[in-house]
Amino acid sequence: AIAEVLGALDDKIAANRKLVTTAESYLRAIFDRDLASTDLPTSPLDSIVQLNPKRPAPKDPAPLIPMQALPTPGITIPEFTRDTPKGGVRFTNGDTLLARITPCLENGKTAFVGSLAEGEIGIGSTEYIVLRSIEPYPLEVSYFIATDATFRAEAIRRMTGTSGRQRVKAQDVAKVPIHLTSDRAAMRQFGDLARSCFQHAEILSAESRTLASLRDTLLPALMDGTIRVKDAETHVEEVL
Repeated sequence: AIAEVLGALDDKIAANRKLVTTAESYLRAIFDRDLASTDLPTSPLDSIVQLNPKRPAPKDPAPLIPMQALPTPGITIPEFTRDTPKGGVRFTNGDTLLARITPCLENGKTAFVGSLAEGEIGIGSTEYIVLRSIEPYPLEVSYFIATDATFRAEAIRRMTGTSGRQRVKAQDVAKVPIHLTSDRAAMRQFGDLARSCFQHAEILSAESRTLASLRDTLLPALMDGTIRVKDAETHVEEVL
């Protein structure tokens, strides 16, 4: 009975995750077909995105996104904590975080930041490269460039260092050629669609965090009898 109650929460979390994945795949298909096909002219990366933009010191405590929290990849970041700022890269909503060290870069660790409060500045690993689209490119474009297979292969090829500790520097990928349309109307249309999808993905991700917290709270209470199954069912029905 306990498994059935909590399983309903897990099913909803899985459904939310699938919706986000489907939305990302849909946007990727449009981006590759209409905005970044290989028959389009190329521009250097640093003419499209700003690399490691400077940010003021964040307030204490600041949102912290450690390497282990970075998805492989994802348009949302499942969870983050708060900590006293002690160095590392700084970022805000609309930035893309790209892991630059082996094996995280090869594994695809990349994420779009969209879950911070308005104007909030977060901190993360020094092993991130932060990308932010330059006008007139939509902010979401930086994510689709960072997760493009050709770009990632080029970034991996430019890694340096000893075996097991190789990394790529922002300046080493700054001039990587990127296929991208100059059609501003198409770019703006894609940006509107991507923004809507990304915002909905953040809502689903936040809902999943709430559901997971409820599940983790109910489990021990159900196991020791503090909460009865019927009472737990009522709590679950209220959030589903």
